[in-house]
Amino acid sequence: MSEKDKAAIVAKKDDFILPNIGDLQLFESKTGVGLFPDRIIFKSELLGTENFQNIIDAVIEDIADEIDEANADESEKISLFLKKYLRIDWDEFDVEEDKNPILTISQYLDSLELNPQFVTEINKNPLTQFLLEINRNEFLKRNYNQKDTNGQIRFESLSEIATRELQSKPYYKRILNSTIWDEPKNGEDDKGDTKFIEALSQRKDDFKNYHKYICVVKADGDKIGKTLEKITGSKIFDFSKKLLDWGLLAKDRIREYGGVPIYVGGDDLLFFAPISNGKENIIDLIDAIDELFADRNWLEINEEITPSLSYGISLTYYKFPLGEAIEEANELLYTAKGGDKNLEKAIKLLSEDKYRFNEVKQILELPKYKGIEAITEIIELLDDVQFNENERKSKAKEQIDIYNKKNSSNAIVLKLLKHSGTEFELVLKKSDPLYQTHFKSIINKMVDDQSFLNSVGYKLRDNHELIKIIGQEPTHLANLFHNVFDEKLENKQETDLYMEQVRLLVNYSYIQQNHDIDKTMKEVFSIIRTSKFIKGLEEVKN
Repeated sequence: MSEKDKAAIVAKKDDFILPNIGDLQLFESKTGVGLFPDRIIFKSELLGTENFQNIIDAVIEDIADEIDEANADESEKISLFLKKYLRIDWDEFDVEEDKNPILTISQYLDSLELNPQFVTEINKNPLTQFLLEINRNEFLKRNYNQKDTNGQIRFESLSEIATRELQSKPYYKRILNSTIWDEPKNGEDDKGDTKFIEALSQRKDDFKNYHKYICVVKADGDKIGKTLEKITGSKIFDFSKKLLDWGLLAKDRIREYGGVPIYVGGDDLLFFAPISNGKENIIDLIDAIDELFADRNWLEINEEITPSLSYGISLTYYKFPLGEAIEEANELLYTAKGGDKNLEKAIKLLSEDKYRFNEVKQILELPKYKGIEAITEIIELLDDVQFNENERKSKAKEQIDIYNKKNSSNAIVLKLLKHSGTEFELVLKKSDPLYQTHFKSIINKMVDDQSFLNSVGYKLRDNHELIKIIGQEPTHLANLFHNVFDEKLENKQETDLYMEQVRLLVNYSYIQQNHDIDKTMKEVFSIIRTSKFIKGLEEVKN
């Protein structure tokens, strides 16, 4: 795109409501990341006499030309396929001036997306073939500016991203070239990745278990809809501009860490990253992205609501199918945003004409809700005869919805999917001291002594019943830790600092879990195991 064309588009920025197109960086051909959301909202007069479907068709034809530059007849066939395969819904709406067009139109677009669309007679998907060969076609060279270790414009393999921490080692490039680059398909063969990881793993002083794993991260904005409900006019453009500014900064910060951003569209984010890279780890990166988001000063848009971000993080073995890893990150993000499917089912049951109180109670009496005061009160409400059945339905539905929303969003849900098939999950509310203080302190204070860390786990399990009795008493718990974990070690100062953090974690978790020792131990061990893995001390058996 010429500078003249870019300037012409930016001159029309006031006609575009979503996205904000006032920044020329959006039109750089080599940003290497998707910066547009999957929806465009603009004033229809911008089209003039042009038919919008004709514009869509012209863009699809350009894509077809990119896929097959050599053969015009083939491009035409590809274009016909893409017009059936790509789903682009659009419509024209009238929006009152005092209404927020993004909010109003998004409701219609949500409805359009529910309509099924089927593509018949797919013998060969040219888009799939194009993406499989992306590192060998001219399209990437024209539109991507990220270079690999050899200085080639190329989208790196997951194993290369996972081992970014080792890239500066003198042996790294040699191993890369004799394994991945030695393969017939220039690094796009699983055998090359396997040889690459196996060769690096021989460097035992440097190689960590986490180098076999990749972070797939999905993030989404919280309270975006609520913010849009409160704003109109120029503040809509300001809001869109803040999201764009954040996206441009976030992509650079992800790359600085050693990750690869895929898209930062609006408040949505997808990227791949190593679990650790030098002095930083994936949690440090999440904090940095959050800080960039908070720095946008959202109170300028609305003084009542402060948007935040929730994350789904899948820590996945490098050979694990990428599509499944992304889907897992999607599911984790859903959980982080408060998508409790059990509670949503309970709300749905209470929305029906029938009085299905027993079914709702069965859901609320699941072990995961045991000891939660708000849930116990809702169960009691369902049995409270001072209210008629309609009142009980209405009040219970309202209270479940309040609880679900209160315990949603601004969270991180992280899951480690081991090569062996085992997994463990950790849910962290970012505003909770469990995350801000205890989890980060456990990571920072953890000692590099595998046998000591293993003994801590054994002793915590052995003293399970004692902790159950004194877990809520900081002084008694401190005495227990002093007696049980007071070992004569060379690095005693470091181990004492670490054990102090473990003790504080046990005490905090025990109180928060309403003195449920099983839930406490589960949470404590999840945090310790996740921290060990991030530090390269978790024993991952493949």
